[in-house]
This record gives sequence, structure tokens and C-alpha cells, in this order.
Amino acid sequence: MQLKLLKPFVRLFSRRSSRRSVYKCSMLTKPTITTRGAKTVWVKCSNKDKSRATVMLLADWEGKKYPPFMMFKSTPATTKEKREANNSERNGFGTMVWREIFALQKETNRQIYGNKCAWWNSTLSLQFLAYHFAGRENFDDNILLLWDDFSGYWTAEVVEYAASLNVIILKVPPKYTYVCQPADVSWNKPFKSGLRSKWISRLRDQLAAYHAGEKRRATKRDKLEKDITRARKDLVQAEADQEVARLRKDHVEEPFKLEAPNRKDIARWVASCWGDLTPATITSGFRRVSAD
Repeated sequence: MQLKLLKPFVRLFSRRSSRRSVYKCSMLTKPTITTRGAKTVWVKCSNKDKSRATVMLLADWEGKKYPPFMMFKSTPATTKEKREANNSERNGFGTMVWREIFALQKETNRQIYGNKCAWWNSTLSLQFLAYHFAGRENFDDNILLLWDDFSGYWTAEVVEYAASLNVIILKVPPKYTYVCQPADVSWNKPFKSGLRSKWISRLRDQLAAYHAGEKRRATKRDKLEKDITRARKDLVQAEADQEVARLRKDHVEEPFKLEAPNRKDIARWVASCWGDLTPATITSGFRRVSAD
């Protein structure tokens, strides 16, 4: 996710900063404490150790937030023609999935793309620049955009296209984003804390629903024991063993099963957490890096 300007150039530039962050889903307990400046938020999910979503945030020094870009995993089509159609017409998704994604875009006011790894790349950088800057008012005014040193931002094609849009890209030095990138300074902590909070709330709700069914499960276990006792009492040994085996086979245990958040859940969480960030939080990032 990324963000935006400098005081001596206020009349010339509109400052923007954007920040790319990755949100991974994992069943295993990964880091419980995230180091400052980390780009990844771990959301523990069932059997989804390889799942991830990438989010690109954009805001300006006046505190205005812009629609984020999101990346989900999408299985590429098997033929070149379908792949090209998916990329050009459906943001990288197949026809069936695109119906869900298109509705989700409208609901959450964001651009959603898909590729094999759910990872940002230079093609998305071009899409990002076109979406946010190509059709803006006051096109002749320059925009100063802060980006880190991720390689997908700095291909010749991206830099040239940015220049054609009067967007001046400024590279934040590696290892200094925590003091030079407004997103790392003040946005990421509340944004990522909000995502973790929603995950914890989801987990609590699932646990509460599971515990609410404990009485019913206990009743089923008691009935099983009574049926086994009756079989042992009424039947001869061989028949009793067969009946007990059948009863145990028919009895289905209901262990707690964690349900992973789906695309809709993640997109809605991101929309909610991004919406919860106040203009004061956004502007404080620029102020603290002397961007006002």
C-alpha cells in the first residue's frame, strides 16, 4: 500500500503516497508480534497457508483517501486467448468468478485484480497510475508520488508512463520507509490492527457458535452410549460387536472447524478498516516525515 508532497512545492505538486501491503492467511501460528515496518499481516485461517491478498492504499497530504487496489489469487486460463480475455476484460479472473468480483468492486468501492500469486507487478503499477491519475482534473499540475524500492514500480515502462501523466515518482530509500513513508509512519498500525481485530472477532463468533451446540453434541454422545449398552445387553457377543461397530460408524463427531475468510470477507474487512482511518491519521504521516 502506498501514499503522497513537499511544502516548497505546494502550488506545483499534489502530494500522494501509496503503500503496498500483503495479507496472508495461515493455519499455523506465525509471528504473534509484527516488527515495525513489516509489510505483512498474518490472519490465521484453516488450511490456507499459501493464501494471500495484496492491497495498495493511496492517500494525500490533505487526508483524502482513494479507492484501494486489491489482488487475490486467480488460476490462469489454460489457453492464451482466454488468458488475454480475462486480463483485458475481467481483471485477470475467469467468467464465473468475475461475476462475484465485479459485484464486490461496486460494493466496496475498490479495484480488484487477480493473478497466480496475488502479487503486485509492473502491469498493476500501470493500471494503478491510469486509474488514479490519467483522468484527473488539472492534468497539467504535477503529482509527487512516494513509492518504495519495490522493483514492480521502477520498470522503464512504469516510469515513462508516470512521466506522461505528470506524476513524479520519488523513491523512498530502502530501510527508511519507517521514517520516510507516511503509510509506515502512521497508517499501517491502525489499519493492520483493525484487520486483526476483525479476524479475532470472527474467531470468537465461530467458537461461540460451536460451544452453543455443546448440549446437542452431549445428548448425541449419551444416546450412543445407551445404544451401545443396550446392544451389549440384548445381543450375543458376535452380533453385539457388529452392532456396536455400526453405531460408532454412524456416530459423527463434530470437532471445531475453523472457517477461513473468503474474498468477500477480506475485501469488506479492508474497506471497513481503510474507511475507519481518519483524515487526522492520514495527515499525521505526512507531517511526521516533514511532508507538510
